[in-house]
Amino acid sequence: MKEIKYLAKFVSEESFANDLICGNLFMRPVWYFRELEKKNRIAGQGDMREGAVFVEEKENQHYYMECFENSDVPIFCTYIIYDEDILDGRVYIPQKVITDFHCQDGYVVLIDYLPFQDALKTLGRRFSYCEGAVHYRFPTRAESIKMFCDETVDNLFYKSPYFRYQKEHRIVVGEYVNGTRTVALTSEGKKEHIKVSRYGFPDKSFDSTKWMPYKIYKLDDDMKQYARKITISSLERNEDQYVLIL
Repeated sequence: MKEIKYLAKFVSEESFANDLICGNLFMRPVWYFRELEKKNRIAGQGDMREGAVFVEEKENQHYYMECFENSDVPIFCTYIIYDEDILDGRVYIPQKVITDFHCQDGYVVLIDYLPFQDALKTLGRRFSYCEGAVHYRFPTRAESIKMFCDETVDNLFYKSPYFRYQKEHRIVVGEYVNGTRTVALTSEGKKEHIKVSRYGFPDKSFDSTKWMPYKIYKLDDDMKQYARKITISSLERNEDQYVLIL
């Protein structure tokens, strides 16, 4: 079984990298990423199908139905480096991963996964959360029905196979960014104690000049012992890949 060794967070500004190493996890709600693709008309960092539950297959084509769940739940996304990705102390990262996030002139924060996973437990004393790798496949109809009926956050761990190159790890926090209600999550990501109205949280309109909601979750300690920042410009290039030396 593949083992996660590192997580890589690509950021455009050095201050963002420094904030992360100080233990500040900057998260946006799921709906933000849907609106981002609508605004930019490019799938990459944005995805109009983010948070979709039901997918229909007709004539070997997949169609997303306009049914979204957990739109206001915040997520923290990173790139996974598995043990098998490391070749002679080097990791080869597709150029598109970095250009998707407009970080060609930015930074990568390289995070040792196991101590980071332990540090997340300090967050768990204040908020429930779940974390794991994204599945790059369409959920079956049976899986979709189960997610919908059980009211889990499992739908946030499925993405179209198109995005497979992003190798994404996600942290999902059991709270609504806007607000007023928290969500208790089991370690498997199932909601407990409350029933959430399926239609009680309509999608928000995106306006980058007026309102871009987010929340910063603070770990108890900084990440300086197991995370470091690297300038993207310092990485070696190999055709359409960046080479990260560990």
